[in-house]
Amino acid sequence: MDHLIPPRFLILFGAVTLASSEVHASPVRFAVDFPLSQSIGPLRAGQLCMPRGALRGTDLVRDDREFALLVRQTLDDRASRGLPSLGDGAAPLIELHLHSANVKLCAKSWGMFGMGDTKSLSGDADFTFTWRLASGGRSLNVEKVELRPKSKDRVTGPMILRLALENVLERAAKSALVQ
Repeated sequence: MDHLIPPRFLILFGAVTLASSEVHASPVRFAVDFPLSQSIGPLRAGQLCMPRGALRGTDLVRDDREFALLVRQTLDDRASRGLPSLGDGAAPLIELHLHSANVKLCAKSWGMFGMGDTKSLSGDADFTFTWRLASGGRSLNVEKVELRPKSKDRVTGPMILRLALENVLERAAKSALVQ
């Protein structure tokens, strides 16, 4: 059964986003709400973090299907570790959208000629997710996740997104326990 999202303004840290009055949402759905081909921030490389190009949404996840798979895997992992959960990958209890991403990352071990370690990204990664419990409710929750990976964390773009998902699912699970 589809739910009609009523028109409203979502306010997050002074930013205002209009939710369309004609958007129909499935009870359980995972999606990216921006074009993955767009730039989400600069990529820098080398010890001095010199400009190396731009990161795009596709550097985190290729498409909505891959994003949905990543969310399902994260739900499965949480369930297998006995953490407060929102279902598992086969029966998720949440609708989750990646609303925006803004990153400023540097691959310090990436040499001048593009050789070296590309798994040691460091910098800033800010994500905004919207979510609602699949059990109903028209309330759309907005969560901002800020990550500050260090080179020693040895993370790639997809790993940073997975960390952000773990963070937002933890918050959503705690919120669901309160309701």
